[in-house]
Parts: sequence; structure tokens; C-alpha cells
Amino acid sequence: MAEFTRLVDEQLRRDPYDYCELLSPWGMYGSTGVLFKLELAPYGYTFVAKGTTATLLCSLEHETNVYDKLHRLQGDAVPVHLGLVELPGGYILPGGLRAVHMMLMSWGGQTVKEGKSPGLSLEVQRSSEAVRNEGIYHDDVRDANLLWNEELGRVMVIDFDYAKILEPPRHKTVVGLSKKERKRGQKRVVANCPGKAKVLDSHPEAV
Repeated sequence: MAEFTRLVDEQLRRDPYDYCELLSPWGMYGSTGVLFKLELAPYGYTFVAKGTTATLLCSLEHETNVYDKLHRLQGDAVPVHLGLVELPGGYILPGGLRAVHMMLMSWGGQTVKEGKSPGLSLEVQRSSEAVRNEGIYHDDVRDANLLWNEELGRVMVIDFDYAKILEPPRHKTVVGLSKKERKRGQKRVVANCPGKAKVLDSHPEAV
């Protein structure tokens, strides 16, 4: 993985526009970044990247922490996280902003339209529950943040800008604790850009 990230970093530093393009002429924008389609030449490996400005690097770092927590689900319920790279000169976006940081990810699939099929709704629920069971509260589950991976026959969850990392209770033991007591003991780590992450008390919806 480190070698792959190094090769991509070198390619982007040589020319950020070579084998790297916005997913639409005006960009597919999330809440904190824009999506790119990249190809690692000469290997032909296609993947995606989420680019953002210098002031929002902390958002990508937060998402990286979330993907670390979801390592068991990568390539199944969430894309594979391939690392962070920096573009010294930046990639000029429509409007003049520059994307100077990118988070690399495997291609997850096409955006779902949940209302199309009852079976798809069940797959959305299955992947969302898998993410929560790993201690992540997404907090922004909607069609734009869900991908259908035809090869896997599975929905992938993406875009963890607003995700909360649920810390385990700090009790010495949770055996015998009621569900209400376990909820009280949990904390949520959330992104706080610009600045460091902060810990907030959990509320019932997050557990």
C-alpha cells in the first residue's frame, strides 16, 4: 500500500492533470471536497480521490481515522483507503480554488437510487449497520453517500466528513451494565475543522 501511494504521489507531483480528471466538468462536490478519477500509469489501475483545500486537510485526516477504524470492512462495505497525498502546486478547480490534498480510495461503484428496489434498501441497511457495529456513526446516510458495487453485489458507504467515532465505555468492565449505562459511558469523536478533533457526549441515536 505504501508503495502504491508513493507512485501516485510521484505521478501527481510531475503533473497533477495527467491521468487525473474531475468526475464532471464542474466537479462532483461533497461537503468538504471534490472527487477525481485517477489512473496509475503505466499500470492502468483506476481509482478515485477526494481532493480538498489546505484549510480542510483536517477533514481528510478525520476520514482517514474513520477508515482505519473500518479496516475490517474495507473492500466490502466501504472502499479501500489507499492513503493521503499532497500536491505542492495544487489542482486548479472551477472558480479558482486549488485542491492541494487528496485522499486515495478504490473505486466503489455507482451512486445508488434507494427507491428503485426493496432489495437495495435492505443492502443499504446491511452496510450501514456493519459500519455502526465497527463503532462509526455516519450521521449523513443518503443516496449521494451510498454506492452500488455490481461486482460485489453490495452497497458501499462513503463520505465520512460528519462521521463520529464512538469510543468504547471507560468502565473497567461492561459486563452486567444495562444498555442505558453503556450509552452513558460512550463518547463520540468528531471532526472539528479547522483544529483538532473533540470529544462530545454521546446521545441515544448514536448507539
